[in-house]
Amino acid sequence: MIYVRNLHSHMHIGLQIKLARIAKGLTQQELAERIFKARPLISHIEQKGEVNERTLADIKKVLDMPVSSNTANEPHENYTTPLHHKLLQQDLDFLHREIAWLKSENEVMRQLVETQKLLIVRLKK
Repeated sequence: MIYVRNLHSHMHIGLQIKLARIAKGLTQQELAERIFKARPLISHIEQKGEVNERTLADIKKVLDMPVSSNTANEPHENYTTPLHHKLLQQDLDFLHREIAWLKSENEVMRQLVETQKLLIVRLKK
């Protein structure tokens, strides 16, 4: 993840938003609902890095991103080399796997809590 942070200034705002959204554990639909927009708009913003200032401010607020930035409409070609793009994609893939693992762990913990509750009820009888 350190590499993503070091490259943060080299990625367009759409990828910054995508990383922040994933880190928060939100889907595009959930982000869209929180800013009262449609999911396809979030997809477009993440892919193209094109967003108006008002929507960008709303997104940054939901995702706890720094407010000051002049990267709102930077072109997709902001990557300095294809290697950066490949490394960022690897980081995104890692984040997706990490989120899936955390969701799995969360489910295991939820089941453990339920089992413990049942055990407590049985022991009280």
